[in-house]
Amino acid sequence: MKTASLAAVLVALAALPAAAETEIRISSEALPLQANNASLPAACRDKPVPVQIEGHAYASDGDTITMVGLPSRVRIWGIQAAELRDKYKAETVPGMRARARLEDLLDQAGHVTVCQPSKWESYCRYVAFCEALQMGDKIGAVRTPQDIGWRLLVEGLAYGFYLDDPFPGRPELSNWYASA
Repeated sequence: MKTASLAAVLVALAALPAAAETEIRISSEALPLQANNASLPAACRDKPVPVQIEGHAYASDGDTITMVGLPSRVRIWGIQAAELRDKYKAETVPGMRARARLEDLLDQAGHVTVCQPSKWESYCRYVAFCEALQMGDKIGAVRTPQDIGWRLLVEGLAYGFYLDDPFPGRPELSNWYASA
């Protein structure tokens, strides 16, 4: 009897972290539908873009993240990292370095990430300004947001990309990213 009870408790405890990681918060407020959206794939053409998404994120490549529970990937606004794979589908060293560093930044934050999408792009990914919420040194400390794109820029793992298309409500970002 004790073995069966212990096994049931262990199964329940093992499921706790997985349940916590699947929580994603998507704001119910949405941006207006994109102008000139005819060039977008039908799958995302008429879908609204939420104002904010918060959840657990993992690096897909050096400039794209996947958020647990979110069907679309998130392209980090303002940067371009080396491609993870070349035209022959072989992994590239610069692409692996960029992806590994992005994963490190997310890991330092316990993968807790907040993104402010601005639009859809041609692969039905959100284009978003994203911050990893860095954990404090003390229990109960306030999490400090860290601009993921900026970190990759200043570390030389990405370069400024489409900076002439300023991020809505944050026009200074284009200048900061261009100066990196």
